[in-house]
Amino acid sequence: MIQKAFLLLTIAYLFAPSLSFASARWYSGDQVTRGAGLYANYCAGCHKANAEGTENWRKTVSNGKYPPPPLNGTAHAWHHSIKVLANTIRDGGIKIGGVMPAFKDKLDARQTLDVIAFIQSKWEDKVYSAWLERNPRPQQEKVSAEKNVSDKNTDIDPRITRLQEFLPGRTISTPEKTPVNGIYQVRVGSKYIYVTEDGEYALIGNLLDLKNGINLTQRAQARDNVPLLKSFPEKDLIIFTAEGKEKAAISVFSDTSCPFCKKFHKEVPSLQKAGVSVRYIPFPRGLDKGPGYKDMLSVWCSEDRNKAMNIALGVSKGKLGNGNCGADKVLRAGFELGQRVGVRGTPTIYLPDGSSISGYVAAQKIIESLTQKKIIQ
Repeated sequence: MIQKAFLLLTIAYLFAPSLSFASARWYSGDQVTRGAGLYANYCAGCHKANAEGTENWRKTVSNGKYPPPPLNGTAHAWHHSIKVLANTIRDGGIKIGGVMPAFKDKLDARQTLDVIAFIQSKWEDKVYSAWLERNPRPQQEKVSAEKNVSDKNTDIDPRITRLQEFLPGRTISTPEKTPVNGIYQVRVGSKYIYVTEDGEYALIGNLLDLKNGINLTQRAQARDNVPLLKSFPEKDLIIFTAEGKEKAAISVFSDTSCPFCKKFHKEVPSLQKAGVSVRYIPFPRGLDKGPGYKDMLSVWCSEDRNKAMNIALGVSKGKLGNGNCGADKVLRAGFELGQRVGVRGTPTIYLPDGSSISGYVAAQKIIESLTQKKIIQ
């Protein structure tokens, strides 16, 4: 009994939910995480990476059809209930004169809701509030969609039944096979856990392929990180573009009050000369209670963000303006994304394959890593 209680506390601590996630919405951060990957695989090709859709979506194209509209809250997706959105994903639009294919054979009920969660995570609060006025009972809609959207069995997978008892209220991903016979991998938030086929035992930690020298857990996390990193709107990034032809782009979670972030920023010109773009994502440690929050608001509110970033990180002289443009939403979004991809401190650098490097690293080391991974030839 004592051992079970200790295990419960250990798992609960390791997989404690993020307090920063906007709990007012019907979906969880875990659903958005899973939905980002599904959206990238099935939806982004038409509706674009950040759900921005086709630029002239109100005008018909040569075949007389309308092109894919935005799903980010700027078109009409917010007019529809969860049930309608789920049915549209399931059945597509071809039967009613559209071009969207049906996904009932590719996405089950749970996955469909994850995609909707990701789409709605792109909606501004005012758009979500307007949708909520039309659909005041989203949890009931969710249950209804789970029952009706797919013919597949949506009962909890027996391999994770006991694990779910230890993690009540947390979303656990569908178990994936591993190279180890009878061992399956699941994701909870930004962390991974391994369960036996009968669901009676769980392992916490990294799964290593000793023969080939591969950390399979890190590889899985890197794979899952790619669509999440791509989901952050480009307009909210601060990009130091590569000189000449871009060979690679890295994503860097940074806090302007972090001394190692300032040290890393001095390496950026060397990366640019090597053909590497640096894409900054805000990660204000402690959010609005953190030491760098005010300056980061000023940076993201500046007309010339790159210049302001140089000032804030100490490579240029000057004064920062006032940070009162509403960029707090961008800073919070960056912080929440960082939590989903496993950021534990700043700077954290993500290579194009989703793998990460924590802390200060010299430009040459990053270039060597990119070359070793054959990202840079």
